[in-house]
Amino acid sequence: MASKSKPTLKIKKIWDNNGLLSSGVDYEFSESGHIDWKSMVLKKTDLLMPNRSWFFGREPESPKNVADMENPKEEQLALTLRATQWLLNARGYTNIEYNPICRISEGDKDIAVYSCKITFRGNYETDFEEVSYEAIASATESNTSGYIAQSYLDSTAQNRALSRAVRGFLGVHIVSDEEMGNVAPQGDVSDDGGKKLSFHTTLEKLWSEKNDGAFSTFVEFMVGEGLDITCSGWEDMSGKNLREALGILKKMV
Repeated sequence: MASKSKPTLKIKKIWDNNGLLSSGVDYEFSESGHIDWKSMVLKKTDLLMPNRSWFFGREPESPKNVADMENPKEEQLALTLRATQWLLNARGYTNIEYNPICRISEGDKDIAVYSCKITFRGNYETDFEEVSYEAIASATESNTSGYIAQSYLDSTAQNRALSRAVRGFLGVHIVSDEEMGNVAPQGDVSDDGGKKLSFHTTLEKLWSEKNDGAFSTFVEFMVGEGLDITCSGWEDMSGKNLREALGILKKMV
């Protein structure tokens, strides 16, 4: 006898007289009496991730997750799509509408532009009137990264527009991971033979190709270029020094 599937339990949301969820959300409020969505979502560390674009150029690698970060600053964090969905559901909405603005797929051009219009539930902040908010976002091969994002540009553009609409309406000025462009790899790169090289090793290899490869002469040269390098070896160099030194060496003939 075939086993019966268990029915899905649907939990009904209950809204109070202020248009807020009666349970499940710990609200915080600003001095003006408005809901402080940014402070609320910043406490949802399981819905956040490191802002890859902030760490690129500052540190050789971006942290893998927020748990690896010690007292992270707001600008070092990014919202996941789950964070956007949590904000959306906690605020309450009655409709979401996506509309294609532009779709080009010709030769090497592949561009998707969508708008996302969200109709939010009324609450005490809106005199209990529904309010609509709309945002636009694009997705191309050049401003996305990863196989999934680049293979499904329409979905990527829609998710970006959704994130912008939610963040914009709720005043959560923290970038979402969905909106980040093509951030260059921050871990290892490969040489011509496919061998994995760290940024430190890459810099050492590049200096060897352009000079004698010695760290002492490298420091002397970089100090002459205006860099403040006080470390004793390649592996001790800071992310800032690595970025600046690589930029200088790549400009050398």
